[in-house]
Amino acid sequence: MNFMTLKEIFIRNLKNFRKKEKISQMKLAEKCNTAASYVGEIEIGRKFPSIEMIEKIARALEVDAYRLFVDETTRNINNEKAAAFFAELPPDARQGLIGGIMDAVNDGLLKTLKSGNESPGEAQKSLGRGKGERPEIPRKRKK
Repeated sequence: MNFMTLKEIFIRNLKNFRKKEKISQMKLAEKCNTAASYVGEIEIGRKFPSIEMIEKIARALEVDAYRLFVDETTRNINNEKAAAFFAELPPDARQGLIGGIMDAVNDGLLKTLKSGNESPGEAQKSLGRGKGERPEIPRKRKK
């Protein structure tokens, strides 16, 4: 079985979501306040965005950031069951699960950044967190 790397999945999903929304690289770059050439470099795998840029890209494409890292080709009917299960979880359990998923994604990103010959400290800095720190999980405000 041929597995895609997290970086490859991100690149494929970025292109797919961008094309689905009918947004050019230039328009995506404008929405993310960056250069079109940078978006192009990401899409061909020469560059990889920071967590902050990933969040900007997700907002511009109107998708949850985690969806940029989901291998859509392996999805099946069980995803609906998983979504229903997730929706029924108590809020603290859901937050714990989200935190675990974010940690796993960040660890994958850290490995990707390290493989690009960055030192571990530089890779941690690129992720916007210090060693052992957990990213802050955005929470919905109560009405």
